[in-house]
Amino acid sequence: MATAIAATLAAQPTATPDWAATSTAQAHEVATAIAATLTAQPTSTPNLAATSTAQAYEVATAIAATLTAQPTVTPNLAATQSAQRWVLQTAVAATLTAQPPPAASATATAMPQVSRLQVIGTSAAGRPIEVVEIGNGDRRIIFVGGLHAGSAPSTAALAQQAADYFRSHSAAVPDAVKLAVVLNANPDAVRAPGKLEGRLNAAGVDLNRNWDCEWQAQAKWRDHTVSGGSAPFSEMETQALLNYITGGGAVAVIFWEAKMETGQVSAGGCGERSLVSQPLADIYGGATGYTVDPWAWYPVNGDAANSLDKRGIPAASVLLRDYEDTDWPLNLRGILAVMEAYAR
Repeated sequence: MATAIAATLAAQPTATPDWAATSTAQAHEVATAIAATLTAQPTSTPNLAATSTAQAYEVATAIAATLTAQPTVTPNLAATQSAQRWVLQTAVAATLTAQPPPAASATATAMPQVSRLQVIGTSAAGRPIEVVEIGNGDRRIIFVGGLHAGSAPSTAALAQQAADYFRSHSAAVPDAVKLAVVLNANPDAVRAPGKLEGRLNAAGVDLNRNWDCEWQAQAKWRDHTVSGGSAPFSEMETQALLNYITGGGAVAVIFWEAKMETGQVSAGGCGERSLVSQPLADIYGGATGYTVDPWAWYPVNGDAANSLDKRGIPAASVLLRDYEDTDWPLNLRGILAVMEAYAR
């Protein structure tokens, strides 16, 4: 690059004054002329906007060395006092770093964002319901944590753990997949592991009894009667989840819940059998070693996975083995297995 500049200066002798007599102002004029030449020759210079002061100083030193080797352009710089040489180099560096960045190429394409955090709704008490999305595929695979966040805090903790892991290991998400993790579907729930009060939202409704498969206003959980809400999807949280899940591209949905000592995966199914969800349950159960069985302990009304299955969206409920332990190694295997299977 310095050789090209010297050649340009040689063709323009009026641009180079007597170096021995160069004042600070004159050196600045020379530097300006050099910078103008550089910007007019994009093939011979790096991006000036990215040039640091140190890099510009190196450029100035190279220019001075080249000029010294070109006796037809300028007197011998060896006779120039050190102070004058420093003034010239400093002025060149300042001029180079002051150059505005070149206009961006009209053909440049922005890289897609790998991970995103978005709010899909709010709870009854006004808290945000957040989703982390990783990847840019058109096949959306959704994992929901915290539907009963207070009763099963392990499910919200697992969702956060999964989001953090795949944000740091985004290459593990297949190209065709957009992995979506709902961090806490019930942020109003009070912490009460294994207890009824930890299942309810701020309005006192069990959100996994508020969906539209065989909904009842008075539903069951174990030997307790719980509120299913005033109507299917009466609660802001279930509305937000339904809208997000059915918004397009969802090919599989897993709801993390708790607990079952051996771990259990149950395919969604509104009625006597599952329509589209059994393969999903088999894949997750096979990867984790959890039991794969339909729920048979007592009738469940208004269940989320059952409601999605009747809409043709594969869905399954996963009962973790503990209310607080996430069982991360096994569930990581389950997530990876589902993504691999539903990427095709």
